[in-house]
Amino acid sequence: MKRYIFLIAAAIICQVCSSQNVGIGITTPIARLHVSDSNVLFTGPVSLPFTTTYHPPASGAGSRMMWYPQKAAFRTGNVEGAQWDKDNIGKYSFATGFNTIAIGQGAFSSGYNSVASGESSTAMGYETTAGSYSTAMGFSTTAGSYSTAMGDGTIASGVGSTAMGVGATASGNNSTAMGYFSIASGLYSTAIGRETEAPGGTSTAMGLQTTASGFNSTAMGNGTTASGSNSAAMGVSTTASGSSSTTMGVFSIAKSSNSLVIGRYNDTTATNRLFEIGNGNANNARSNAMTVLENGNIGIGTTNPHALLQFANTAVNRKLILYETVNNDHQYYGFGINGGMLRYQVDDVSSEHTFFAATGAGTSQYVFAVHGDGNIFAPGIFTSTSDARLKKNITALGTTLDKIKELNGYTYNWISPTRDQRQQIGLLAQDVQKLFPQLVTEFKGDNDENVLGVNYLGLIPVLIEAIKEQQKQIEELKNIIYDKKNK
Repeated sequence: MKRYIFLIAAAIICQVCSSQNVGIGITTPIARLHVSDSNVLFTGPVSLPFTTTYHPPASGAGSRMMWYPQKAAFRTGNVEGAQWDKDNIGKYSFATGFNTIAIGQGAFSSGYNSVASGESSTAMGYETTAGSYSTAMGFSTTAGSYSTAMGDGTIASGVGSTAMGVGATASGNNSTAMGYFSIASGLYSTAIGRETEAPGGTSTAMGLQTTASGFNSTAMGNGTTASGSNSAAMGVSTTASGSSSTTMGVFSIAKSSNSLVIGRYNDTTATNRLFEIGNGNANNARSNAMTVLENGNIGIGTTNPHALLQFANTAVNRKLILYETVNNDHQYYGFGINGGMLRYQVDDVSSEHTFFAATGAGTSQYVFAVHGDGNIFAPGIFTSTSDARLKKNITALGTTLDKIKELNGYTYNWISPTRDQRQQIGLLAQDVQKLFPQLVTEFKGDNDENVLGVNYLGLIPVLIEAIKEQQKQIEELKNIIYDKKNK
């Protein structure tokens, strides 16, 4: 038996000496150690002590693959110094690559100059650093406790934070920064996109160069700022500075608390607004299409309405359209303002302005109408104020019969085809003006031409005096006739 053992040992020694390789289960090893069935077991202590005096199999600079059983740790790659010495190796850790360090318990480090210093940490890539229970991956990323940093130059220093992209920084606890040089510094904040900033607590900034500095604020888009608490700014260069305010659009500003602003370049001269629609053209030319104040007043084209509904102080035919027949300044039902005149418009001469009054829950009655041809109809009585207590310079009219005799009644037809084409009966204003100028008024008619109108009701006192004068003459004639008969 001893003879056989000696022969086997001699054969192995000869094999090792001849090739400088060791083979197990193979007679022609091609490596320093060649195991034919790859069934290899390396064991260490059953349980690891809190500390150990044992050093790893090799220390200092060098390239190696190393199992360190006293810490159940594994190393493979190359180091230039003490990166894989005893005090830089954590229990249950794994490090691979160049100058990598896995000093935390259960840490993993791979790549180039990566450091997994915290417990259960992971550092992968180029010069990445990971703290306790954190992960750092990519190029020069840094992750603090319970955090994740991925990409290029990202920093997740806040507890429970996440930074991903290029140059992103999540310094607030439980914050998230993603994109290009985004910064989430507020607690529970989120910054996503390019050069966004979320310094406010529980704030969110998304897009390009947006800033959410208010508590619980949100900024989205391009260059937007949400500085008010619970505010939101969306669009391009918008600002929500009022508490619980929201703005959307282009260069719009919500400075009033609890306000909503949309559109572009809205007016910012007051802080008593609830809702604004901006329609300005520049920062020095701000205006509103619509404004709603805190007191409920609504302005259309005006920023400071003094009534529940107020329009801009502009004189136009179409101020308010209730129904449009054709898109022009005349064929519609509604209102306008024309040089000291309230324009009450209907769409055609066949239409009319009509007033109704309710007679019950389900019916109304016709009260008064002005037809488009100028005719007026009313089933009731027209009463004009004539109280003597309201008058001054009261003078008796005197004789009017001679003047009445100079007036002539005419039949005529209107020249305009839009007027009532039936034959009319009346006076000529020019004739009346010569005798009773008080009864003639000049006003603007069609095409802004000045025309004359007659106060026909004013002729009643004139006719009364003429009748009285005529009656007096009749009585005098009757007396003359009576005297002649009785002579």
